[in-house]
Amino acid sequence: EEEEEEEEEEEEEEEEEEEEEEEEEEEEEEEEEEEEEEEEEEEEEEEEEEEEEEEEEEEEEEEEEEQEQQEQQEQQEQQKQQNMKKKKNNKKKKNKKNKRRNCTHAKYDWL
Repeated sequence: EEEEEEEEEEEEEEEEEEEEEEEEEEEEEEEEEEEEEEEEEEEEEEEEEEEEEEEEEEEEEEEEEEQEQQEQQEQQEQQKQQNMKKKKNNKKKKNKKNKRRNCTHAKYDWL
């Protein structure tokens, strides 16, 4: 009888141990799954951040290009204005010179 009781107790203990082990394994599996999920989420976040950064960089580049184009246009416009001014000035000088020359001729013609 005592032996039977001991055997039963041992069996119960073994069963309990097995159950505990199973529970531990389940917990470990759950923890692993959670960790994997967290890692996946982190990776997704990183990817999103990278995409955002790339978009920002592209926008900045576009803005820079636009600004450069605008500056170039302004420079060209300024150059054009300066050239027109020079031409106008030269024309004035030429006209003045011609008037003086004509005036001198007229004076001599009159004499």
